[in-house]
Amino acid sequence: MNQPSCRPVRVSPEAESRTSAAPYRYSAYGMTISSDFPVPELGPASPAAPVDLTISRARFEELPPQSFDFSGPIKWLHWEAVGRFAVHPSGLVEFEPSPGADERLISFPLLGPVMATVLEQRGMLVLHASAIALEDRAVIFLGNKTAGKSTTAAAMVAAGCRLLSDDVVAISFDAEGRGWVLPAFDQIKLSDEATRDIGLSSEMIDQRDLFPGVIKSQHRIGPGFAAERMEVGLICILDRDSEPVLMPASGAEALERVIQFSYLVRFRLEDMPREVVAKHLRQCSAVATRYPVAQLTVPSSISRLAEALPVIRDAIQSD
Repeated sequence: MNQPSCRPVRVSPEAESRTSAAPYRYSAYGMTISSDFPVPELGPASPAAPVDLTISRARFEELPPQSFDFSGPIKWLHWEAVGRFAVHPSGLVEFEPSPGADERLISFPLLGPVMATVLEQRGMLVLHASAIALEDRAVIFLGNKTAGKSTTAAAMVAAGCRLLSDDVVAISFDAEGRGWVLPAFDQIKLSDEATRDIGLSSEMIDQRDLFPGVIKSQHRIGPGFAAERMEVGLICILDRDSEPVLMPASGAEALERVIQFSYLVRFRLEDMPREVVAKHLRQCSAVATRYPVAQLTVPSSISRLAEALPVIRDAIQSD
């Protein structure tokens, strides 16, 4: 598949002026982000910090025909209800809203698949997961859409852990091959039931429909957020039953699950450059072989989720 010949253009002189003169500045995943429109989910950045990522409105004269195109250096993502995003390898994300789009919806794709694409371009392994900091290690929760990743993470934060990331977990690698989970931003999405039963000390800042029949609230948790990176300590594949149990996964199963819940496989791997796929699989293998991967069964009752914390702590300390 050939990369479309697309030339993005600024929407207006006013947008150009706002981008260069007084942009919004945020911090997430170790990056300073400049945006010409507000992204209130993100935390503030120092005005003196150099910008790592720029988010700007644009319009596109030509567009790829499909919703997602990862075949060339510019990655294209499109949602009819929101708009189109172009993720450049130079550290620029350009966004063209769909006609009549509700701007409150922009953050869902921007801080999900678009941000995951940015982080992948920067050489990180990105998982569709939630992560907490327990002592000096990161614990990552993997699972399907309704497995309770965010809910389990919130229960652990309420029990004294700290949140590292919700939904998009980015792992960077150092020269020794160790994997480090980067702090995302101080928010977690929870259902009304989870909010009520967990008792997390937080500030609810918004409530939205994530998909039909599922309404979640966005919560800012303040002191419960970990602002520093943590080395991976344990990767948990979530399941539900009556009592908390941790069962180590075999080598083959561990690798399969890390690949299954990586962000890149949500798109069409066969349409991506071979070297991108090869690097992704090497990173998945590096994490699955270096760090313990286990099936974590947690109680079905949300109010009892914190009972799994001693099991997780024992696994971290015995590693």
